[in-house]
Amino acid sequence: MSVGFWVVCGIAGLVAAINVVTTKRLWASPIFERPQKIAQSVLLWLIPGSFFVVRQALVDHLPRRATAGDDWTAGDTGGIDFEGNFGGHGHGGGDVGGGGGDGTVGGY
Repeated sequence: MSVGFWVVCGIAGLVAAINVVTTKRLWASPIFERPQKIAQSVLLWLIPGSFFVVRQALVDHLPRRATAGDDWTAGDTGGIDFEGNFGGHGHGGGDVGGGGGDGTVGGY
């Protein structure tokens, strides 16, 4: 057996292993419906190298890990207190603006 045969077998084995891992990730993903998963699985196994496309679709929908610089909840929240009131510096006691209790939007 020649070296070329073993190289081809190695490449085929590598592609098959990547396809298996990508197929598992595809079926474990909640972002696609069953018919879409079937179609992507067929695409994955019939077209060599299509795992790049399927993996990219899966990566686009993964939640990003937050880093210290990405923490938008730290510090000022842009004037919203996430309870439906604008201002974020008080709860306004039922006034329409919901600002800082003085009837203004923003409470400043």
